[in-house]
Amino acid sequence: GIEDEPIVEITEDAEIITTEEVALIPTEPKPPVFTIIPVPVEEEILEDDSILEEPEVIFVEEVDEEDINKAVEAHINYLTMQLASQGMQLEQYLQFTGSDMDGLKEQLKPSAKQQAEFEAVIDEVAKVENLEVTDEEIDQQLEMIAMQNQVTKEEVLEKVKAEDLKRDYKRIKASQFIIENIAK
Repeated sequence: GIEDEPIVEITEDAEIITTEEVALIPTEPKPPVFTIIPVPVEEEILEDDSILEEPEVIFVEEVDEEDINKAVEAHINYLTMQLASQGMQLEQYLQFTGSDMDGLKEQLKPSAKQQAEFEAVIDEVAKVENLEVTDEEIDQQLEMIAMQNQVTKEEVLEKVKAEDLKRDYKRIKASQFIIENIAK
């Protein structure tokens, strides 16, 4: 019958993945390394007896459905790459898990919303702090990505838009800025 037929065709070079291994494939990118937690500053005394100033408040607009949908697509791209590294395609994963693309998108929506909100905060920090990314920095990032993936810069640019790379690198700089200034 139909249930006796394999869900996927296995080729000679395919790796066999067990049900348990499929369950271990992450459907979402790893969460950020740190979380921003607003802490009220009361009159804390420093070693030099100065009083900390009130922290700068950053207002971030509510993320909209478009931002959430972009984050969902980013999660799906991440999942697709993770599956590919295991020798599986997204369609096979959906078939294996008994889901479809709409179901996967709904499943990813809560974490995608959280990611979109996090990115909005990071983008606002970059804006408030006037953090910029130079063409030289982008070129260095392209060189590094190309070297890590053993491809040319041109091949990287075929898959990644320079504008997206610039935005992502600016977010990295904003994250580094936050980490450096939390310790102060």
